[in-house]
Amino acid sequence: MLFTESYRYAPASFLAPFDYTAMLWAFLLGFWMFGEVPTTYVVFGAVIVAGAGIFVILRERHLGLKRLRDTPMSPISTMADDEADPDAPVTVLGKPR
Repeated sequence: MLFTESYRYAPASFLAPFDYTAMLWAFLLGFWMFGEVPTTYVVFGAVIVAGAGIFVILRERHLGLKRLRDTPMSPISTMADDEADPDAPVTVLGKPR
């Protein structure tokens, strides 16, 4: 319940790695409380799920940085007021805003 509540206060991309620790806690508590030893298939499946999630997180981060790099930015000087005439309209790339 607390993990679900945390989505109100932090972005999902920040909370995703903590979600994968739930598998680790399930393994540890299952062993400690019930003496359950995870089978090879369970461990293999957990590695696949965690690996896929980490791959998606890293890929989305890479694509986000690429999008940020490829976004054209206008020079700061065109966005500032003209010092000679502070009441002049602000222009972006030669066009009035």
